[in-house]
Amino acid sequence: MTNTRLLARDEVPTELTWDLTLLYPSDDAMRADLDDTLLLADKLSGFAGHLNGAKELLAALNTHKQIETDLEKEWLFVKSC
Repeated sequence: MTNTRLLARDEVPTELTWDLTLLYPSDDAMRADLDDTLLLADKLSGFAGHLNGAKELLAALNTHKQIETDLEKEWLFVKSC
């Protein structure tokens, strides 16, 4: 049986890694987007008790979807570093 281990990203030749700059050009850019996502989460909490019609419900659902989309991108970037 061979002992194999997964290499850390910095141990893998660059040409064999994903180009994470397609997601974000830098860690700071991802952090800025994460700050925006946190602001959206605050906005979403403001809908509590104010979903009085289809217009408000649609706005809340769109905000929720945007948060999910943004967090997925941010998580993928961080997880892949």
